[in-house]
Amino acid sequence: MSREVGQEPVVVVNRAEYRNDDLKEYLKREKLEVVGEIPDDRKIAEVCSKGDIVMEKLPQYKDLFEEIAKKILRESKKKRAVKKIKKKKTNKVESEIEKAVQSGIPAAEGLKELVVISGKGGWAKPHSFLLSPLWLGE
Repeated sequence: MSREVGQEPVVVVNRAEYRNDDLKEYLKREKLEVVGEIPDDRKIAEVCSKGDIVMEKLPQYKDLFEEIAKKILRESKKKRAVKKIKKKKTNKVESEIEKAVQSGIPAAEGLKELVVISGKGGWAKPHSFLLSPLWLGE
């Protein structure tokens, strides 16, 4: 999705417990860079389910989340070439999305967007978090 709109994505793996090689093979095939891995820890899930902040409730993860944030910020400041994607048949919904993107929907000036997409359970159903330039250190 990011590449479709001209942005080269990076990946943070949530609940990083690799039971098989499917994800690693996908990341390699798509040439996606992993900038962080969040462990599959029930304590993290419990904190998130209450709407609390992991770094505050589980200080043992503070360094991990800070390092992931730093990597994301570093990558966001780089000029990165968007890797080519293989075109596949699109369905009607995908066609409508593509038309909207090609029409040049203007982005809110001064804001950046971080999109979190999760393939299965957990709190990260497709959410978008608008990050202000101040938070991004700009």
